Amino acid sequence: MKRRVAVLVVVVVAAFGLCLAPARAGDVLVVDDDPHTGRCHAGHDPFTTIQAAVNAAHSGDTIRVCPGVYDEHVTVATPRLTIKGAKAGRDARRRGRHGESEVTGGVELREDLITWDGFLIRDNTAGPGIYTSPRFSGYDIRNTIFEDNGIGLQLGSNGVCETWIRKNLFVANNELIGDPAGAGN
Repeated sequence: MKRRVAVLVVVVVAAFGLCLAPARAGDVLVVDDDPHTGRCHAGHDPFTTIQAAVNAAHSGDTIRVCPGVYDEHVTVATPRLTIKGAKAGRDARRRGRHGESEVTGGVELREDLITWDGFLIRDNTAGPGIYTSPRFSGYDIRNTIFEDNGIGLQLGSNGVCETWIRKNLFVANNELIGDPAGAGN
């Protein structure tokens, strides 16, 4: 019995340490849907899609996404990644809609400790604007507008690390086409 308790304590401490351990000081990757303008990527060689930057990123990196429309589905499977849209740090409930980083294909967060900040996620009528995997936790979703999606946010978490959902704006979601069961989610 004592051995089981000791093993359980070690597992809990290790999981808690995952949530509190500082990430390495990472690189900054930039995404610009029109890299020829140079409007926000001075000094960086930009990616043209968010997914390409996510695929190239390492744990602890930050991805900065310039204003524009990104018609893509983004899947993030790198832990401790920070993805900042053009409106990062600005409360979605109180800001204007000019100069947004817009994602129109939905987003999946499939690792621990991912921050998503300052976007407009719209028109994913086939599913959620953002889906978070129940296998992971520590998500920080903030300052994002969810508009005209099948479901605004489908939130799952294993509860190991605290998840934060704050300063977001949800407008006219629950748009699942041909699926009356989606109403009210």
